[in-house]
Amino acid sequence: DNVTFGLGTQIAFSELERSTRYQEAFSNVRDFQLLDTLGANDLLTTTTRGLNARRTYQLDEYRFSFPVGIEYRFTRSRNWSLRFGSIFSYWRTTENDALTVTDAQPLTVVTETGDGDVQTARFDNTYQSTSSQRKEGLSETVFLYGLGYTPTENLQIDLLGFLGRTDGQ
Repeated sequence: DNVTFGLGTQIAFSELERSTRYQEAFSNVRDFQLLDTLGANDLLTTTTRGLNARRTYQLDEYRFSFPVGIEYRFTRSRNWSLRFGSIFSYWRTTENDALTVTDAQPLTVVTETGDGDVQTARFDNTYQSTSSQRKEGLSETVFLYGLGYTPTENLQIDLLGFLGRTDGQ
């Protein structure tokens, strides 16, 4: 009757998922004229490229907590109690990020000279789908203690951690 023991479990889970469409477009026009008149050395350069993709981001988090405690009531009237306990917690995070290319226009440079000559250069399409995953885990154990006094049935006074922290801080 003087000793009470308790334990528990807490489980929490959260999930976030986000899907977006990603679009990138680039267009640049440069006009170079040597004199006021149109000549063979005058250039009009147009550069374009583009990318369309789907991006999926997912974040999963879960936590387990396991508290354990013991209380010892002492003195003849059992008004005083001494408590010791610990809480072990574990967090786990998983993050997934993926970019899937659905359409891409390669880098294209069109150069038109003043005498009407047109040259087109297309470069290799270097866009690639990417994905990454990151996992992280963290555990922690906290130790607790306290002293309690119960002068009446409806009043309890607790002094918790009055001698300093037990985690060295």
